[in-house]
Amino acid sequence: MGHFGIVEGEDLNSYIGAQCAVLILVGLLLIVSVRTIVNRCRQHDQDWFTITNVDLLGDIAIGVLVLVYVISGLSDTASSAKEAADLLGNFEGIPWSSSSVKMETKLVSFFGNVEELFDLIDSDNATNILAHIILLVNLLRVVQFTSLHPRLAMLVVTLVNAADDLWHTAILTCLLMLCFAAVGTWRFGDRLAQFETFQQSMQLEWEMMFGAFPENWSGDKQLESDLKAWTSLYQLILFLLILNFLLAIIVEAYMKCREAAEESEVETEFFKDAFNTLGSTCLRIVRGWPEPAKLGEEVATWKAKLSVGYRDLLNTGLFRSPEACVSFLEFYSSFDFLEPPVVGKYGMVSEDQKPDKSSGTLKEELFRSIVQIVARRESQGRGQQAETLKLKLLRGAAYNSEDNDAEK
Repeated sequence: MGHFGIVEGEDLNSYIGAQCAVLILVGLLLIVSVRTIVNRCRQHDQDWFTITNVDLLGDIAIGVLVLVYVISGLSDTASSAKEAADLLGNFEGIPWSSSSVKMETKLVSFFGNVEELFDLIDSDNATNILAHIILLVNLLRVVQFTSLHPRLAMLVVTLVNAADDLWHTAILTCLLMLCFAAVGTWRFGDRLAQFETFQQSMQLEWEMMFGAFPENWSGDKQLESDLKAWTSLYQLILFLLILNFLLAIIVEAYMKCREAAEESEVETEFFKDAFNTLGSTCLRIVRGWPEPAKLGEEVATWKAKLSVGYRDLLNTGLFRSPEACVSFLEFYSSFDFLEPPVVGKYGMVSEDQKPDKSSGTLKEELFRSIVQIVARRESQGRGQQAETLKLKLLRGAAYNSEDNDAEK
């Protein structure tokens, strides 16, 4: 028995309000996705259809499907009460008690209304199937989104690391299951209902992979030895060997993922990273820091640098003011993995690469910049902040502790 849902009154108003909110969110999703693709095309001088970004294309496809579902669902749901009332009126309007109307005419009218009802049910089912597909794809997208953080990416990264081995194991498993199903259907199909068709044999094998056995698999005296042999071979090969192979593959891939996460110097606990990301975004807007992507592209072009300091960042021209550059250094100096590397006696190089002591020119520029920033802070009545800033910048600078000028 099919079902045709009717929504009216306050439920209809709530439904329309929820779907309008969905339309707004989907519109934002499509705008951001299309804008990102256009920006990438401009940066790389490529046409939009050459971009193979699966995530963005997936978002656009899901957004379009949601739009189709919401628009069709709104029209069907808004008219559901009227259509049901008209249909019931048609049923009531059949003159069953009238002797002047032929029974054939009454039956044609009745079954015509039944066909109309079935059409409404089929249309509603098609809309629900589309919604089911959208939800399943979004479920997979949620799993994929966990790869944004090293601590949450265990599932996705493990599957990526084990993809090749899992693919070949799946081929082997399918081949063996087909062979066992063919043998079982041929040998036991005429006596046992579980092997009556090839599809039923495959379904039984799927259940046996998780420890089930055929019903009365040792009760038929004529098939006892053959069925026991078939069941034992299947359990040995598919259940004991193949499943343990899969377990070994997944464990090995997970260990690689775990080692990569432990070797990472930048990741921390998930909620701490989320809080720092939100905080840095707010500070970037308030204090005039550059976009992370733009600053990253600029720094990536620099060569032969072991660390980046105040003057390097200020010369990029991406910061709104020297104070913005200083606040940028103050914020990111709190992260241990961003501390400057240990350097040798002759500057920001290793000791076996001793250059001329003319590198003191860079030191002089660095300390001149420090003095200017500290003086500006002191003139603004923020002496304590100036002292803190002085300690942070001097700790992160490359200088020789035996140099009297540097100490001064």
